[in-house]
Amino acid sequence: MKKLVSVSVFIVAILFQFVFATNAKAQDTWCYTDANGFEYYAMTEATKYIVGGQIDGYVKRVYPDKSGYEILKWTFAFDEGVCWAYCHTNSRFTPKDRMARNSPLSLSIIRCLYHYKYGNEYNSYMD
Repeated sequence: MKKLVSVSVFIVAILFQFVFATNAKAQDTWCYTDANGFEYYAMTEATKYIVGGQIDGYVKRVYPDKSGYEILKWTFAFDEGVCWAYCHTNSRFTPKDRMARNSPLSLSIIRCLYHYKYGNEYNSYMD
């Protein structure tokens, strides 16, 4: 009898795992392709949304021949009606005035990260 109960509990535990198991999978989301063929993908699992409107995100910059990529760290902050952007890894990607709206790349990245976190919620700072 004890053996039957033990086997039954084991079978129920296995079935429970199959029924309620979830697949957690990191996904990179395409954001932008520049004129030189570099593709930019937001690493959504690594993005941090900080209280006060700051977003720290990581973006893969994939080479045109798909031979490799580099990871760029970005910080976006919302203040006084403006979305500010800064690329820590390579400052040449940072907009000259640090306003995201003045760079197609940074604007595409923040829109991608914002949409991933907040869905279709409208934010006028990104227009």
